Amino acid sequence: MKRNLLGIAAATLLLNACSTDETMDSIDNSRDIKFTASIRSTSRAFNEVGSEGMLSAFNNGFNVTATFNGQNYFSDIPFVLSGNNWIADNSMHFPWPSKAGTLKFFAYSPGSLKEYASVESGNFKLTGYKCPIDFEEQKDLLYASQSVTSSGQFTDRNAALDFYHLLSDLKFSISSHNEAFLVKVKGIKLGNLYTTATFDPAGKDPVPGSDIWKDHKDMGSYARIFDEPRTLSLRDGLHENGPEGFLILPQKNIEIWDENRLDRGAYIGILCNISTKGSSGEWHQIFPVPDGSGIEKYSWTGAKFPLTELQAGTRYNIHISMIEGKYWNEAGIILPDQSNPLDPNDPTIQKEPYPGEDYAGQGVLGGPLNVEISSSTLSWYGNNDPECNITLK
Repeated sequence: MKRNLLGIAAATLLLNACSTDETMDSIDNSRDIKFTASIRSTSRAFNEVGSEGMLSAFNNGFNVTATFNGQNYFSDIPFVLSGNNWIADNSMHFPWPSKAGTLKFFAYSPGSLKEYASVESGNFKLTGYKCPIDFEEQKDLLYASQSVTSSGQFTDRNAALDFYHLLSDLKFSISSHNEAFLVKVKGIKLGNLYTTATFDPAGKDPVPGSDIWKDHKDMGSYARIFDEPRTLSLRDGLHENGPEGFLILPQKNIEIWDENRLDRGAYIGILCNISTKGSSGEWHQIFPVPDGSGIEKYSWTGAKFPLTELQAGTRYNIHISMIEGKYWNEAGIILPDQSNPLDPNDPTIQKEPYPGEDYAGQGVLGGPLNVEISSSTLSWYGNNDPECNITLK
């Protein structure tokens, strides 16, 4: 899959000339290819948010593969920020060609995608990309392509790269405003969704809604487990602030989990425990029922996944109401899979919420969770204007 670093003699000679400090000093790098970068989902270029914002959004840089007149020019070269431009890293020099032709650039971030990246017959692919299931390991995937016609006469210009978001962003907030109950949340998981696929835009722009991910496989669960439990405040619940959300593979025709069909289908899981207030004001844990170990434990409750399709470059804001006012009994359905996808031996998870009894598929307090969804085109900075609002129960 990996290609020679340079595909034409001029660039090869140039790198050979850089083999010693003495010859490096004599190189005219004013002809070097440089880039400017922006995000497609917003007209706002990254240089408007400062170098720190640019570095963060691009995971400190991006890689570029280039072809010239259909032949490899350079492959998987890291580019780093220098002022307002992106230049080749490690003192590498790649000049604009000295003859007429067409340069095609394929850029991606983060650079760790290199193991999946290839350019075949003028088309870029990320073959068999494995999306991390651990929230803490997930990164935004960005991609850009650009064709530039060169006359062979050098002009001091930069090539513009307009990047697209390749993943779906799912951001959660959870609330509980019933003073008779205390809810502690230890984690969130998204069950029975694909975790491996191939990015293949087939030469097209990967706009939201386009069919750019193919060959989905490896059904699994994405998860975020908190170091410490988050107690839902009566005032504002659990709201995850900032740009972060689950970054997962776009996918279509999602089969939805159903409490009457527990063996398959996508769902949202909330790892929590629930207590109710006694007559004298003390809290008594009712879910999961304490198992006598003396360790504070948690179990998974959940709801059916509320969408049948996840589009690339789209943020889905998902709000879950637990035991809210008139929905006082809505604490979700007990999940049949009570495991932690990140740690099967997690000692804080009680796999039998009601010891000695099988309540999988039944309501914790008798009712399902109340789930509200809004979606918008994903923008790394600034506010998102909702395009749709759907309430599901």
